[in-house]
Amino acid sequence: MDAHDYLSQAYRIRQRIAVQRMRVQEMTDLAYGITAVGMEPGVSGGTVAADAPYTNTVVRLLEYRDELDDELNRLIDLSREVDMVLSRVEDTDMRLVLTYKYLYDMPNTRIAKELFVSEGTVRRWAQEGLEHVKVPGSA
Repeated sequence: MDAHDYLSQAYRIRQRIAVQRMRVQEMTDLAYGITAVGMEPGVSGGTVAADAPYTNTVVRLLEYRDELDDELNRLIDLSREVDMVLSRVEDTDMRLVLTYKYLYDMPNTRIAKELFVSEGTVRRWAQEGLEHVKVPGSA
């Protein structure tokens, strides 16, 4: 995998983190939102029930939330790795261009406006910056 391919995943990783956070929150809300009628242990057919109704559902929701949370942590670790790779690009301008381009999916025209340089300079810095990116696991 070359530097461009490696960094191209960064924006999607951040999008996946946002979606994963929403899913974790949704499972948490569902699990803790089951309240009121029928939640307390009660009498069922003349005997005391061992668990409140919906206990199994809450347990499954929390287990699923934990699985989603594990995936979220994996994505965060990947994002942290990309940040570390970019932080090792010594030239500040090149690092900024690569960050805007790959982490925030900014087009070259907008990057040029942000940095008060020409689009040609942005393209050059991006190309030169990619040459300084050390992809983890590559020779």
